Amino acid sequence: MEFRTLGLPTPAFTLPAGGSRTWKNLAPGTYVVVQAPPIGAATQVGENEWVIEGGLQTTCSDGVSGNEYELTAGERLTCTFTAIP
Repeated sequence: MEFRTLGLPTPAFTLPAGGSRTWKNLAPGTYVVVQAPPIGAATQVGENEWVIEGGLQTTCSDGVSGNEYELTAGERLTCTFTAIP
């Protein structure tokens, strides 16, 4: 799967099935991760913005799901992206 980011040190990355990506020592702020191109039914609404109607599930350790994450000082956040057939 290919991903694009906003605010992270890596603007794009690829993950194999079951793969993971870690960023350490991020400053407090807002970070965005989107699949590009998304799987499932989707509509592109901006250069790196998609409205996804299905196909990818996001689960984060803070209980929030989505593609935009707000980190506070000292916070550790883990998000899992799962393709849904």
